[in-house]
Amino acid sequence: MDKPKVVDGPGELDLNDTAAKDTAQVGQAVTPQAPNQARAYNPRDYPPFAVAVDIAVFTLRASALNVLLVERGDPAEQGKLALPGGFIRPEEDADQAANRELLEETGIGRAIPVHLEQLRTYSDPGRDPRMRVVSVAYVALAPDLPDPVAATDARAASWYPVDEARAQDLAFDHNRILDDATERVRAKLEYTTIATAFLPRVFSIGQLRAVYQAVWGTEVEPQNFRRKVLATPGFIEPTADLRLGLPGPRAQLYRPGPATEVVPPSEGSTSHEHRVGNSSAGRSARSEELDRPWPTGHAASAEAAEACLPSGPLPSSACHRRIHPRPGAIRPA
Repeated sequence: MDKPKVVDGPGELDLNDTAAKDTAQVGQAVTPQAPNQARAYNPRDYPPFAVAVDIAVFTLRASALNVLLVERGDPAEQGKLALPGGFIRPEEDADQAANRELLEETGIGRAIPVHLEQLRTYSDPGRDPRMRVVSVAYVALAPDLPDPVAATDARAASWYPVDEARAQDLAFDHNRILDDATERVRAKLEYTTIATAFLPRVFSIGQLRAVYQAVWGTEVEPQNFRRKVLATPGFIEPTADLRLGLPGPRAQLYRPGPATEVVPPSEGSTSHEHRVGNSSAGRSARSEELDRPWPTGHAASAEAAEACLPSGPLPSSACHRRIHPRPGAIRPA
């Protein structure tokens, strides 16, 4: 005859079980283990992988957009050019690691203001021959950076014109990262005030226009550019300084304003909220502009816009002219 079972809620304890006899007595309610209860987490059950940061550092040198490349000294991809970067330390988050690597590779980050933003994550399982490495990529912009100093894991570090750098066979998937980073910067010049990150504390409109020409690699008409910049509240602000000692008329100097986005006004509107994308009204106006048909000479459909994504078929050199071609935006000819 079977012995009785002690019922405790939805489960029951079978006292025929020898192990159960050691931990329960007849008549005592015992909480059974759920049939599918997960066992304790064991990190050894999962394959190890590392997380790194890679940084596309851009600056202007000799009126041209340059990017920092290092020659790898480590055995993996030894001797190849690569973007600066390194593994995230246990006590760091990704932003802290990027700032540390930026300081180690360029010597900047403390005295020189740097614009640093996250680009995207690259996680192809085969992107690094050593092991599974996920990279969090960043874009860094700063004005007139000095000659870099190679870090301990690099043989050399140098500035390269962007087009020349993109033609190199870079280590790992850094060609893809550099392509994506370059197009990010070119595109953001059309609808943000990020161009001022390439300039010193005060600058002239001519110097600002030179940034657009260097990044886009094309001429920008001076009068039209000046009109659009000055018509956008918060883009730049005049200072009491004048540029002296140079031939020609004295130039008014400016500093960056509080605006972060350049949004053309909707028809019939000249309000600050519609022109600067820091408010909900400004973001709404920008969405309306993006929804309008694109003008002749640019991509004519949403499918063409998708072609400019990193995985799209269009060559990267053509994409920055097609991402935000809305009326009134600052963009290449």
